[in-house]
Amino acid sequence: MYRFYEDFTTHTDDFAAYNIEVEKTSNLEHKHGRVENGGYSLNCSGNKHLLMTPPLCDFSLSAKAKFTTTSFSIAAQDRNVFRNAGLFFVFDYNTVSKCGKKIEVVYNLEGKLTISLIALNGIKHEEIDSKVYYNVDLCVDKTYEFKADANGNNICGNFDNYTFDFDLSERTKGRVGIGRCEFAGCLLYNDVLLTSDDI
Repeated sequence: MYRFYEDFTTHTDDFAAYNIEVEKTSNLEHKHGRVENGGYSLNCSGNKHLLMTPPLCDFSLSAKAKFTTTSFSIAAQDRNVFRNAGLFFVFDYNTVSKCGKKIEVVYNLEGKLTISLIALNGIKHEEIDSKVYYNVDLCVDKTYEFKADANGNNICGNFDNYTFDFDLSERTKGRVGIGRCEFAGCLLYNDVLLTSDDI
């Protein structure tokens, strides 16, 4: 069984993660991700932080992350910092064609949590399926666990206690990566574990 694990306890001299390759969506000069505060802080929305693994099809992924604020954010007591707070992970991703899929988890301040399966084709993102939960309260600085199991034509898992189960089509081996959605707060990944029988 192939196993990848990153807990972000080590980093390069400029605080980049050793086992993450960043596919940037902007030309900003900073590293777009930084090892700090006991984890990996994602600085820009939309970037794909690809795990340094071979292309995979079937896998199990587990990641722990928390939503928090930084000195650059609006005051912590202003919950607008977390409007549309969210995270995602990509899979079946081809870095040449820019095609693949992603699971995206987005919270809004009205208590709605949406977990979506999205097809990626260059800059085009098309929602395939989604699961919606209501009366959800996002807790700042709480560590959330995200799990996903991709097996054949199915992917299922959970974010905290909120589950998803989606059918898949046109599977292919590809890269797996993590990311954040666009919101004013900060997303800090504590660790990432991936296992696969593909290798």
